Amino acid sequence: MKSLIFKKLIFTILPLILLLACEQQKTLVDYNVEMLIKKLDSAKETEQLISAYQLAHYGQYADLAVPKLSNILQNGSWPTKINTINTLKKIGTPNAVNVLEENLPELIANLSTSDFQTQLFSIQAIGYYGQYGIKSLPELSKTIEIADKNFNEFRKKNRLDLARQQKILADAARYTIEQIYIGDKIPKKQ
Repeated sequence: MKSLIFKKLIFTILPLILLLACEQQKTLVDYNVEMLIKKLDSAKETEQLISAYQLAHYGQYADLAVPKLSNILQNGSWPTKINTINTLKKIGTPNAVNVLEENLPELIANLSTSDFQTQLFSIQAIGYYGQYGIKSLPELSKTIEIADKNFNEFRKKNRLDLARQQKILADAARYTIEQIYIGDKIPKKQ
């Protein structure tokens, strides 16, 4: 009889304890996300980078950070932008996907600039899109073609520094194409 009462007590109280533990965990997650969102306002790039990186670990629970991450994507430095793209991809909510969709055309357009760093960082950023970056394949292929051609021309003219830059661009674009084909999928809008 005592054993039966004990079992009933366990099966009645245990779910309540688990429910309470889940609520506490949710509250802790909400608090951590709020604190990280506040750090995104920091003028220090390092704090923004670290906060965005940590928000990625909270996935969809970090959806409240999407507007601030969008702002960083528009105004941040290249390393911060690349990290933010990765964070938005891991958040994966419709809001986050919308921000990524809005940013991709600008990155694709940057592939046509003559500035080496802008091209390189844009290629790297597109790599973080994973399979969602498939819209960039024609421009990435064109970038490879142009960079390979320029590499040969600069090498013939003994402009090895410029030839090396073109080789880097072509290799980065090839790697990014691989990332697109084997990378993580971004959830489609619901």
